[in-house]
Amino acid sequence: MKKIAGMITAAAMAAMMTVPAFAAVTEQQAKDIALKQAGVNPASVSYMTVHQDWDDGRQEYDVKFYVGRTEYSCDVDMQTGAIRDFDIDFD
Repeated sequence: MKKIAGMITAAAMAAMMTVPAFAAVTEQQAKDIALKQAGVNPASVSYMTVHQDWDDGRQEYDVKFYVGRTEYSCDVDMQTGAIRDFDIDFD
């Protein structure tokens, strides 16, 4: 019984680390923040990904998208919506 309780506790802890208890910023809002920072029209984006990440003990969205051959990368804080990092790579 102790073994099962330990496994359930471990699974619950892992779930809490990967899914925020409360995210003030949604994925869609993070996309909008990243596009605004880049000054890019959403219609010109050919590919976009968003995933949740941890950096320096804070949860953030890692937003990446392409316009033509240019890659944009923007890290958006999940609680505040602040931009934590922004990069543009020209091909």
